[in-house]
Amino acid sequence: MTKQTTFKLTLLASLCAGAMSFSALAQSDLFKELDVNADGMISTSEAQAHSTLSENFELIDLDADGNISEEEFATTGL
Repeated sequence: MTKQTTFKLTLLASLCAGAMSFSALAQSDLFKELDVNADGMISTSEAQAHSTLSENFELIDLDADGNISEEEFATTGL
C-alpha cells in the first residue's frame, strides 16, 4: 500500500467518524428541542411538534410508558 493510499484511507476514516459525531450531536439537539419541559423524556404532546415522531410514537416508545427516552429516541435515526 502506498503512502498516498494510506493517507486517503486515513482521511476517509476521519471524515466518516466526524459525520457520525455530527449526526449524534444533531440527534441530541433535536431531542432537547422536542423535550420542551426538559424532563429527559418526550411526551405524546411534545412529540406532536414532529410528524414522524408523532406518527410512530407507539413503535418508538419501547417500554410503553407513554414517553420516549433519549435512548429510545436514539434508535429512530432522526
